[in-house]
Amino acid sequence: MRRPPAYAYLLACALLLFPAAGRAQQLAVSPGPTYAALEQEIANEINLARTRPAEYAALVEQFRAYYSGREFRQPGKSPFQTAEGVAALDEAVNFLRA
Repeated sequence: MRRPPAYAYLLACALLLFPAAGRAQQLAVSPGPTYAALEQEIANEINLARTRPAEYAALVEQFRAYYSGREFRQPGKSPFQTAEGVAALDEAVNFLRA
């Protein structure tokens, strides 16, 4: 089976780990100005990864400490099980630094 490209993991990290991701439930209930703000935050994350990959790699790498196997536990948020665990994060960081 073909693996998704590394940038797919970056987008997943951006959506799951950054403050904008916490507002996803609000968007389902009340689409409006908040949706545009979320779009802008996602675009900002993508642009940072694209224009300053080394800086973004350092940012993403900070989340490595929250992994225990395939489980991701960030303080103040509900833990969740990932499919690949920290390996996907490491792959994204290596891609950004290449």
